[in-house]
Amino acid sequence: MRVFSRFNFKRQAMIVALLGALSIYGCATEPGDSGVQGSQGGGTVDGTATQPSTDSGKLHFDSGISNLYQKNYDGAIEEFEKSLKYNPHSPSTLNNIGFAWFDKGDMDKAIEYHARALEADSEFPNAYYGLALALESKGNVDGAIKNWQEFLSRTEPGSKWAQKAETHIEVLKNGPEKAPAKEPEKAPGN
Repeated sequence: MRVFSRFNFKRQAMIVALLGALSIYGCATEPGDSGVQGSQGGGTVDGTATQPSTDSGKLHFDSGISNLYQKNYDGAIEEFEKSLKYNPHSPSTLNNIGFAWFDKGDMDKAIEYHARALEADSEFPNAYYGLALALESKGNVDGAIKNWQEFLSRTEPGSKWAQKAETHIEVLKNGPEKAPAKEPEKAPGN
């Protein structure tokens, strides 16, 4: 008996990607700007200011999120890639592309983009979560455990997502028969 079916992986990936979309998104006004305050771009890192709605990078990012909600993964990837032209080092954008590839079933591409998100920001917890899911899906137990642990070190202890990561680690280390009893999945916010 597998505790984590492909459906559960995909559902978790979608929820984490959408939560990641709520994280800070530094946008630039011109293609190639980094969007990070203190560098070439004009975005924010602390989330205290937002970009105007005419910011093309942000518009493409938001369109990518909309496509993710609709499970239009090709459309999401296309919009996120356009957003990267304005903010090539956005961990949120790179991470969301990784989740879109995960949902399409291309674990190699998912791993590539989650790794790029971590190159952009090594403290970005959602990228560790996505990387762990993709590595686990490919059967890379050691890599998955390492990334689940990295996620846990950067997320709120006891949160729903921390509990999911702990369960994944337990299953990977001890097998599904030793996993804690699984609670029914609930919709986000419930």
